[in-house]
Amino acid sequence: MKLPSKMIPYRQSIIAQFPKALSILQQGDMSVLELMQAITEDSNITISDFMSILDCLYALGKIDLTEGSIHYVA
Repeated sequence: MKLPSKMIPYRQSIIAQFPKALSILQQGDMSVLELMQAITEDSNITISDFMSILDCLYALGKIDLTEGSIHYVA
């Protein structure tokens, strides 16, 4: 998990990807694969980083997984 530190700037951390993921999900529900493609298409995010983003957003209560799709929790 890439969190901001002395070695990792905020812009390269997974926390910087939270707003991007949430703004994509506000447009509508998507599958995990669709969200991963949308987030990683113009950034250098690994699958491990993507899973960490989902884990953190779920733990914060910002997303929910229902029947194979992810949706934004307002």
